[in-house]
Amino acid sequence: MTHLRLPVDVERGIALVNRGEYFEAHEVLEAAWRAEPGPIRELYRGLLQAAVAAYHLERGNWRGAWKVAGRALRHLAPWPEVVLGIDVAALRRDVAALRTLAQRAMEGEIPEAVPKLKVVMKREG
Repeated sequence: MTHLRLPVDVERGIALVNRGEYFEAHEVLEAAWRAEPGPIRELYRGLLQAAVAAYHLERGNWRGAWKVAGRALRHLAPWPEVVLGIDVAALRRDVAALRTLAQRAMEGEIPEAVPKLKVVMKREG
């Protein structure tokens, strides 16, 4: 991997996700994804899809959240547990939990509250 650290736009997108500003995070992360020619772009795509899933969930669009969370998980699946400081393993668990919540809501079990998505950063190694 040629990157030694995350691009500024990805760091900004993660900060927006962690503040619950999912729509804005999606916009920033999509720009980073489009700008990146290398394979790491698929990790960025997984991040932006996770933000979109959280946005749909927050708005009560259960089906949209379920579908996009599934896409996010597919993009996050091939990556190691930690990449450039992003705790991808924790993100996969959290997105899977959001997807399960959306599935239950589609089945009539509407949540009283929707958990916030967080992207955890940690040191590699």
